[in-house]
Amino acid sequence: MRLCCTRCNSLLALILVSVFVVGLLTTAEAATTAGTVIKNQASASYRDTQGVRRTTTSNLVETVIRQVAAIELNQNQSKPVTAGTQVYFTHTVVNTGNGPDRVVLAADNIGGDDFDLDNLAIYRDDNRDGQPDSFTPVSLSKLLAPGESQSLVVAGVVPVGITSGLSALVAVEGTSEFDSSVRVSNTDIAVTTDSAVIELSKTISTLQGSSPDGPFTVRVLYRNTGTSVATDVTLIDALPSGMSYVPGSGRWSESGSLVLTDVNPNDSQSAGILYCAYDSSCVNLPEANSDVDALSSNQVTAVLVSVQPDESGYIEFQVSIDSDLSSSVLFNTAETEYSTSAGVSGRISSNSVPFRIVHGASVVINGSVVTSADGTGEPLVISESVFGASSNLPECQSASADPDGDGFGTENGVSCIVLNVQSGNTVFFRNTVWNRGNSEDIFDINTINSDFPEGTLFRILQSDGQTPLLDNSGNGIVDTGPLAPGAFYQITVQAVIPSGTTGDNGGANFEFTSVATSVSDSSVNNTMLNRLLSITEGGVDITNVAALGDPLSTGVGAGPEATPVSAVSVAPGESAVIDLYINNTSAFPMAFDLSSSIHSDFSSIELPVGWQLQFLLSDNTVVSNTGVIQQNESLLVRAQVSVSDQSVPAVVSLYFKAANERFDVEDIKHDQVSVTGEESLILGINQEGQASAGGSHVYSHLLSNAGDTDVSNITLSVSDSLSVEGWNSIVFEDTDGDGMLGVSDQTIEFLPLLAAGETKMLFVKVFVPGTAPDGLSNSTVLTSSWSSGSLSVTDITNVSAGEISVTKEQALDAGCDGVLDSVFSSNGFAVEPGNNCVKYRLIATNAGSEAVLNVVVADATPTFTSYFGSADCSHSNCSITEPFGGGQGDIIASLPELVAGDSVVVEFVVRID
Repeated sequence: MRLCCTRCNSLLALILVSVFVVGLLTTAEAATTAGTVIKNQASASYRDTQGVRRTTTSNLVETVIRQVAAIELNQNQSKPVTAGTQVYFTHTVVNTGNGPDRVVLAADNIGGDDFDLDNLAIYRDDNRDGQPDSFTPVSLSKLLAPGESQSLVVAGVVPVGITSGLSALVAVEGTSEFDSSVRVSNTDIAVTTDSAVIELSKTISTLQGSSPDGPFTVRVLYRNTGTSVATDVTLIDALPSGMSYVPGSGRWSESGSLVLTDVNPNDSQSAGILYCAYDSSCVNLPEANSDVDALSSNQVTAVLVSVQPDESGYIEFQVSIDSDLSSSVLFNTAETEYSTSAGVSGRISSNSVPFRIVHGASVVINGSVVTSADGTGEPLVISESVFGASSNLPECQSASADPDGDGFGTENGVSCIVLNVQSGNTVFFRNTVWNRGNSEDIFDINTINSDFPEGTLFRILQSDGQTPLLDNSGNGIVDTGPLAPGAFYQITVQAVIPSGTTGDNGGANFEFTSVATSVSDSSVNNTMLNRLLSITEGGVDITNVAALGDPLSTGVGAGPEATPVSAVSVAPGESAVIDLYINNTSAFPMAFDLSSSIHSDFSSIELPVGWQLQFLLSDNTVVSNTGVIQQNESLLVRAQVSVSDQSVPAVVSLYFKAANERFDVEDIKHDQVSVTGEESLILGINQEGQASAGGSHVYSHLLSNAGDTDVSNITLSVSDSLSVEGWNSIVFEDTDGDGMLGVSDQTIEFLPLLAAGETKMLFVKVFVPGTAPDGLSNSTVLTSSWSSGSLSVTDITNVSAGEISVTKEQALDAGCDGVLDSVFSSNGFAVEPGNNCVKYRLIATNAGSEAVLNVVVADATPTFTSYFGSADCSHSNCSITEPFGGGQGDIIASLPELVAGDSVVVEFVVRID
């Protein structure tokens, strides 16, 4: 196909515009990935009529990121050619959009020039050597992930008989398959000559590596495809930042293994070459166009005396990859110029060779906001803490332990030390998660190995110490959200000690471990010990889910249990893991032998035919004995069950035993393995709220099937810790789908089916008896059970005559022009990243019968967003603390009092990244 000549000028103008836009796209911050779910939840705190600091959380709102196409095509080029020969133009297509895409490719002759190239076609160049991988033409790129590129070669044949000095123009176009309105183009120009023509290409021995890494071999190849000799053939390679030349590594194909000196002019041109590389003596040499300076001392330069027609060869040298580089792609292009009978040629570039710095995940969780060194501020020892109305952060009761009053002691992140904590109080642990990898990463946060008193509720909160941490990666585990290399994020772990806990915790320590795990590489994690004074006694106890003292811990007490404590599902030929916490409840250190069997009495150690089981430590070491576990501490052992690929669907009881024969101590726990398709249910997070006597409080929870198998016959149940005192709860479904409990929403106790990928919104309405006194707390456990497992969350309701409820809503502001394009709603919606905003509205209402004091409504900019504008508060005496525009952080609205029946409304806007 030949394009009409009237397009020539407009096409060249379009090229200039395209190059400018591409530059913006490649330097700007990457758009949020399509399909990302932005989750946000607000919270409020206040002092009730008894002076007790209370907290409550709002409903969860979600925004889904739409896909936006953007592509880049590099680069325009002009080459001398000889009649009757084939010419190659190298190009790179890059997906700069926020979702996977293919690029429709086309190469066409442009009208209005002197001649057309024959046999015009596009070929793949997956090994990035500037040559076609095969001569099978392509018209569609491979599927490119966001940020991924593909190298291509546009090839054509110059017709025989074309005289010197004539030009052929070729338009190379790329069109997004996802959005055909997104197009980019380059122009290739072939200019005929009857003298020398040097073809240049470049390779590197490896296309990816770590930081640091190497050495790798770079080869710059040349060939004279013209009809006369080329003289003073200059080959130039300016390495990109992050890639370093290895001294003394230069070689020339014509001189074999002879080392080329890096100093100018030690290589005599009488030998046919002058070579100089990255040496201060390399001056007065042709400078690389791709370099940003005018120094020839920071490049590789080889000057060949002459290259005869059809002669080819190469120079090669070695490079290494520098340390501490972020995950990225280093592009490198060689250049040449030479002399002919017609004069000095123009500068010609080779193909651009990419070297990818592979992602290396690394994380540290510690007690410092100054250094990422592992172990800093560990173990973290925390006192009893309460919320301060002014700072909205945990404060210490002991001024002498915390002289500056910041709530975190005299050293970075280390909190106060006290001798005891009263039961029924709340303790805060401030941990810092550092991204020590070389690229952006997200880190899941878990708490394990807890030996806190039974019934302790752990909640993982954001840095404000109040708003729940959310799951940004969609894997069902709360996380930090994306962190840039070297960045940190502080989390707060709240431990609510249950009422009725007795003892002075004398002598030992209550401890749990915070674990930060890379989402990009789940084998990379780091732990931090958090400590409160504790003591236990007993022998050994195997638990699931969490260690003794954690409210999520199951299988507590002597076994074997009559029914399975926990259950996992596994497909034939696959493996499943059951986390076993071996708790040493003795008064002294002890080690335990580990074993498993399908027999509850362990009359024989037997597994189903074809099954294998290993006990693994956190570093994947295979063990059969725990090693010494200190008193009142626990060890996480992962029982990895591998099922034969010939296994048929079945439900198998599996028993685990930890024993110390010398001291006659053992415990047996009963678990279950179901051989089936993959299923994965996720159920909300623990929450806390308030209600007045005779009133009620509603908690919202999402039940999601994140697996690829439907789950059927799900039973939903609730239990209240104070049911004997008249407390009761009811579960509703979101029948009308508006995200709020209303008159049309129906009660639900049984869910016949939750399909793979389906989500069900559930409401737990807790009713408080009219006789309940202020200060009383009730724990409501919502349990979702099915044939192969169960999940539960705990909601704590505190009785207060002043009762705050928080509702969160969102509305779309397309274009961030301040005009809302939808009504406020708790429902989710989809939005494109870039110049679009979401406005949040928080409504905190005192639904109690008395005024509440020191009210703090708190929220934070969600992950994948930045703050836009300033917040508004409906009360004149409301003070607001907020981030700078374009930044991230907490939005905190404080007012001294909120009378019964009154509401305060806080609104703010975020821009989608």
